[in-house]
Amino acid sequence: MRYRTSRRAGTPLIIAPLAALAPLGGCASSSGPQAITVSAESYESAFDAAVESARSHGWATALKDRRGGVIETDTTPAASIFEPWKGDNASRGQAHEHTVGFERRRARFEFMPAGLDPASAVDGVDDLTDFAQALELRVLVTVERASRPGLRSSTWSQLRSSSAIIIPPANSGQPLPGQHWVPLGRDEAFERRLLAEVEQAVVAAAAK
Repeated sequence: MRYRTSRRAGTPLIIAPLAALAPLGGCASSSGPQAITVSAESYESAFDAAVESARSHGWATALKDRRGGVIETDTTPAASIFEPWKGDNASRGQAHEHTVGFERRRARFEFMPAGLDPASAVDGVDDLTDFAQALELRVLVTVERASRPGLRSSTWSQLRSSSAIIIPPANSGQPLPGQHWVPLGRDEAFERRLLAEVEQAVVAAAAK
């Protein structure tokens, strides 16, 4: 492997091709259901299993509403190809995306009456802990990427990147823009893995 030196102040810079590091980006399974059905008797164990599944992937719980059937997490950084032990990427391509751009995920678990269209205007149930019919669990995992206004990224090395000077309009009273997060979309493979984990935990709890 060759090593190159940055032209900026003679700083030594080791650059390894991403292709050579690809085997390090351990890939997780992308199989699993898009939704799971939970009996009324299994709701409590399914809710606890969802919280534990999120915790096992590094998410802290930001909202836990057992009566409303909603669990929301804080964000956690997505694993790069240099963090294969996290195992949260479904493919090498996904690992490369998280390496090139600093990205993070957050998750939302939502229980609702089975057969209810999530996009409908039908009101939900006030208290799912007293609901006597089957429930359906869906998960939404969203991905966000860090963005810094004025950043001019080098295609060769991040050490050669630079930032443009952004001057706010006169008398605007607005501070200079800093880093912000841009929504990219959903990670459906991660959603299916989480649902599979909850389903397995519910089955195991029912068998005891």
